[in-house]
Amino acid sequence: MIERTICMIIDALRFDCFENKKASEFLFPNLNKIINKGTICRAFSNSQTTQFVLPSIFCQNYPLDYKGYANGILSRPSSYVELISKSGYETQLISSCNQLGLALGYNRGFDKVKVTADFRVMLEERINRHLKFYLSELRENKGLNNEIKKNLLDDYRRLLDGFIEATENTDTSVWNRKIKQCNSQIAKQAREELKLLNTSEDMVIDRLQNIPPGIYWYVLGRNKIPWMSYNLARIRGAIAWRWVKYIKANGRLLFFPFVILSHWVGVAEEVFDELTLELRKSKKYKQHFHLHVMDLHDCRAINRPIKKMIQFKKFPKWIYARVKGLTDRHYLYDLALMSVDEQIGHMITTLEELNLTNKTSLVVSGDHASHFAKSPREYQYVGFRTHYEDINIPIIAYNCGKEICAYTDRIRDSMSITATLLDFMDINPDISFLGSSIVKKNGRDFAIVESAGSKLFNNSQTNLFLTLITKKYKLIGIKMGGDNTLFVKHLYNCIEDPEELDDLANNKNMHNVISGLTEIIHKERQMFFSQKSENYKWEYYDAKELCVTT
Repeated sequence: MIERTICMIIDALRFDCFENKKASEFLFPNLNKIINKGTICRAFSNSQTTQFVLPSIFCQNYPLDYKGYANGILSRPSSYVELISKSGYETQLISSCNQLGLALGYNRGFDKVKVTADFRVMLEERINRHLKFYLSELRENKGLNNEIKKNLLDDYRRLLDGFIEATENTDTSVWNRKIKQCNSQIAKQAREELKLLNTSEDMVIDRLQNIPPGIYWYVLGRNKIPWMSYNLARIRGAIAWRWVKYIKANGRLLFFPFVILSHWVGVAEEVFDELTLELRKSKKYKQHFHLHVMDLHDCRAINRPIKKMIQFKKFPKWIYARVKGLTDRHYLYDLALMSVDEQIGHMITTLEELNLTNKTSLVVSGDHASHFAKSPREYQYVGFRTHYEDINIPIIAYNCGKEICAYTDRIRDSMSITATLLDFMDINPDISFLGSSIVKKNGRDFAIVESAGSKLFNNSQTNLFLTLITKKYKLIGIKMGGDNTLFVKHLYNCIEDPEELDDLANNKNMHNVISGLTEIIHKERQMFFSQKSENYKWEYYDAKELCVTT
């Protein structure tokens, strides 16, 4: 009988970490214990960043369904966690991912929410990735569009309310002293900001337009800007920006410079310690845990210097693997995964001690992959970052209660992660779910990766980035605003060219292939195109004519 289920997302986990069995067993022995007793298959992330793809994992819909990913899963019909909760399981979210905040609805279905989130970065990302587009529209309309203004203020209030709710009504046991102090202060300032919105909303809007998002928390809720601390923050921000720019420009260096992020970085040890604590103290027989760790994603960060130094105890082992040709990934990435693997080992030991090994189902995957770890190409605009190093992820499954074998003849994607878990638990999916379990023969012949790039999704105005993957081909394209045309930027033969180096997009002999692939996109994502198929067309991408700004 399955008593415990765990869905574990290791942010930025690449499939090719496990392609060489000898190498993966040497570097990541505990993950390989799970693989050897279960199964693994390759899947494709439905989008290229955490924020974009999380709705596909939790709700098994495409990222741009239900008005897009900017509002998380607030508008989605159902979350997989809600189905598990209705089946009588106690549900817990334990995470170090800032994206899993209450303001975006990711608390749906969870009995306990334990997220090591830094409110400062949540504020920065929400302004930078969402609010700035409302602000831009306000500038273009000279502030006269009341609907845009209302949407902006409603969105901002929801974020501020989320900060307050998180400090008052959620479990903060995973927060250390520093993050508690910081978040409590931001929540206090959020209350004052809400008061300012009631009395001086135009002043707040003006600040949101003119103050850099990364340091907005300095002025949050304040009538007057603290001149000295604010300007010092601007100077530090300018230096940090130039440092990060230098790092990206020199990303091929093995000894890549470290970075200091603008926020507190949670580590896997804290997430797994909390999981272990819950497993040991709980007397309930039906529990589900959703874990999300950021160590790989944040592998360059030195905000936790002691934790980073501890990781380096594994450096001699990595050097040996490098010399033996077992890895060609960046050492910071591998060290981070080795550290996560060690924590997974502690989890396995705990399950064995509690006699829960055969009573626990486990699914491990990544939300997306990582360009930083290894890539044959330069860093690209976010919309076009859908090459193998960006989206190829593993799905690792253990103890499904049935003969376990991944059906590799079908294409799997992010929606398959939680579809597999529900399959293990014999829970029927919601009617809105599109995912297919990796241990069932059903599934699709293709996967679609989609996003609006760095813009806020608006089907009639926004450039949409669409990638189609079949067993043989990968097509990367862009739909420009309200145009009914899909412009093809890249085409690769994934069988003959797995590293996607030989671009076939401008090969006239591939015209029929491209036509067939674009037709699949058109049929699957009709919401983006005219319903009249005769008006739909595709063209070759011309970078000189179609400019995509970063």
